[in-house]
Amino acid sequence: MFQGQYGQGNKFLSCYQQLKGGVFVVMKDGQTLLLPPYNLHLTFSIGGSIICGYEVEAIEFFPVMISRLDVEIEFLDNQYQNESDRRHEHGLNLESLLDGLESTLLRRGNDEIKGKVVVAWITNISTIKEAFQKAEGYEDRACDIWERFLKDTKITQCPSCSGNSRPFKDHMMSQHVAIIQPQRLGVKKRARPQELRVKTRKKARRI
Repeated sequence: MFQGQYGQGNKFLSCYQQLKGGVFVVMKDGQTLLLPPYNLHLTFSIGGSIICGYEVEAIEFFPVMISRLDVEIEFLDNQYQNESDRRHEHGLNLESLLDGLESTLLRRGNDEIKGKVVVAWITNISTIKEAFQKAEGYEDRACDIWERFLKDTKITQCPSCSGNSRPFKDHMMSQHVAIIQPQRLGVKKRARPQELRVKTRKKARRI
């Protein structure tokens, strides 16, 4: 079917046998295919049709999103050449990450997922620091989310630092969260730009 639509010389057809675990899925009208985060895929239309794609964030997949933050950073660095545009997009990406962090950690239940988020954050802290360096002004929100979560968490031991004797809340904040703050990153924190509204009009001067 694919050969008939795209021809024998299609680049995908020439290499698909080398892909491991790849499958073809032929879908009919009204069907939906759910793909986990960062699952490599190609979408083709084998006839006249309109293909809709939606991005859905699920709590179960959030630890994976943290662990693959490096993919998002590399994509945005390569996608935008202008420094201002690149910083703006990194900010939107980080804002989305913090939305997911807040929804996951501060929602009741899901203790197993929350534990995985803690592990993912600690394990990928170097990438997370890079993300905060590329989009300034989000450190306070991240620290606030973690402080609210650690206030009532049932976790008592750091999954990474087995020899630690300090209470988990203090240890997590000082060793694995506060590291993203500008003074710990070695950069000077800049105030976020505010919108200025000019209410007066300039009058033309007559000469």
